[in-house]
Amino acid sequence: MHPSEAQLALFAGGDLDLLDRWRVSRHVHKCRGCSVVVESFRASEQDYQADAMEMPAGLNWNRLAAEMTGNIRVGLAAGECVATVHRNERLGWKMAGVLAGMTLLLSAAWWLNIPKTQRPTAGVELEATRSGIEMKQNGSSLMLLNRKSSSAPMYGSAPGSLRVRYVDAETNQVTINNVYAQ
Repeated sequence: MHPSEAQLALFAGGDLDLLDRWRVSRHVHKCRGCSVVVESFRASEQDYQADAMEMPAGLNWNRLAAEMTGNIRVGLAAGECVATVHRNERLGWKMAGVLAGMTLLLSAAWWLNIPKTQRPTAGVELEATRSGIEMKQNGSSLMLLNRKSSSAPMYGSAPGSLRVRYVDAETNQVTINNVYAQ
C-alpha cells in the first residue's frame, strides 16, 4: 500500500514522526514512483527557498503576516454576514415532548371530569302499586301499605330510588320523601 501524497510531502520536508518516517522511508526506497514524487517535493522546496532569497530586503514579514491574518478574519466575518440562514422547519424533540405532555394533561383532565353514572344495585326492585310501595331483595320484601287503596298519586324517579310527594293530612296519606335501595 502506497503512502498518501500528504505523507510523502511531510516526509520530503522532514515533518513526519519517527515511526511514520521509518515506514515511508522503507516504502520510498523500494517504490520508484513514490521516490519520484518525494524528489519533486524536495525540488519544489529548493525552488521556494531560491524565490524567498529574491524578495526585497526591507520587507517586514511580521507586518505582512498581520495584514494577511486581518484580511482573513475580515473575509470570514463578511462571509458570516451574507451567509444564508437555514431555519429548522421541523418541530424537533422538544416541541414533540411539549405536545405529548399537553395531550397527556388534557386526557387526564377529561378522564377525571367524566360524570359518574349511578348504577342500579343488582337484585333490588321497587314497585309502586295501588295498595302501596313494595321493595324486594333476595326473596325478602318490605311493603308500605296504602289502607284506603284509593288512587293516591305516586311518582317514581331513577332506578334505585323512589320519591312520593306529600298528599294530604286529612286523608291520612303518608308522605314519603326518599327511598333509596343499596
